[in-house]
Amino acid sequence: MAGRTHITKSTRWLAVLLATSAFAGPIYNITGYSVPEAMASGAYAVNSGGQVAGTATMPDGTSIAFVADSSGVRQLSPLSGGFSSSASGANTSGTVAGTSYSGSGAQAALWTSTGALGLGTLGGADSYATAINEGGAVVGGASTSSGASHAYLYNGSMRDLGTLAGGSWSAAYAVNGSGQVAGYGDTGGGSFSAFLWSSTGGMTRLGTLGGRSSYAMDLNDRGTVAGNAQTSTGYLHAFVYEGTRMTDLGTLGGGSSFAYGLNNFGQVVGYSYLSGSDVTHAYLYSGGVMRDLNSLISGGSGWILTEAYGINDDGQIAGTGLYNGEQRAFLLTPAAAGGGLMLAPAAADALSTEAPEPGSLSLIAVGAGLLFVASRRR
Repeated sequence: MAGRTHITKSTRWLAVLLATSAFAGPIYNITGYSVPEAMASGAYAVNSGGQVAGTATMPDGTSIAFVADSSGVRQLSPLSGGFSSSASGANTSGTVAGTSYSGSGAQAALWTSTGALGLGTLGGADSYATAINEGGAVVGGASTSSGASHAYLYNGSMRDLGTLAGGSWSAAYAVNGSGQVAGYGDTGGGSFSAFLWSSTGGMTRLGTLGGRSSYAMDLNDRGTVAGNAQTSTGYLHAFVYEGTRMTDLGTLGGGSSFAYGLNNFGQVVGYSYLSGSDVTHAYLYSGGVMRDLNSLISGGSGWILTEAYGINDDGQIAGTGLYNGEQRAFLLTPAAAGGGLMLAPAAADALSTEAPEPGSLSLIAVGAGLLFVASRRR
């Protein structure tokens, strides 16, 4: 059955990619999501069933985690005593990983059909969850008793993954079905390195594109890593790392690009600056080509797709864009999967009101964690 599913999905993606090169019209349907009273919303993950996990910013500056699908948007309450929440990952069972914020700090959390669960820390005050795999394993960053933040892997208990040689800080951003973990850490002297961790090999540095630092942001079941690395010019470029080779994905004409999502067929999503401006557009990288996602939707949709953060094996893409000038979470579905182009957020804006307010989707607010904050909410 697994082989049949793989062939079906591959065939679907082949049809979409052929349409991309041969047909100038839109090849994606658009669904937008918003939260009542929220000033803005962003989608940061999409599971294999098309559910989107995201975070909305409220007028008072707090934020609320949510999960959305064809039935609407459900807000996710923070842990007991908390006032804010953010979501960063979701698996096929609908379990959402993220962070709950309270007056005493931040704690990594899981939201399931039975409620919210705090994951604890590594002996310090704070923890953050960034991703979850199909088996329910969670990764992120957590403070130790010394106050340093370390990458962790949670699978019933929190395991400290340590740091890179010469460094004292690390964070994990992706975990695949085999339990491999990708992230980045400092290496001393103000430099950071992407890493790939396994239970047998520990942390392996992945190098750069000629500059000082690199940052791993996603990982697929083949062990391929996607992220961002400095070039010799100092700009950050999206990369894919496979085997022992790091490939520069280029840009949409601007100086820098960033990769955040990767599926098992090697398609990458993220965003890039455009030539001669400080504007970013979401992109899809596939078959050696980086395409502006705005060229693959209807010109009259009202949308400008600015950032993409997740892509599943059906080619659905989650991200953040402007809909008639307002920042909203979006989900793109390949038109080959069925349905007409949805030009407006429509029925998906019908929301439940299960929870209160939250904090923004940030990780550890020290060291390289600031890169994550800046890139996700500039």
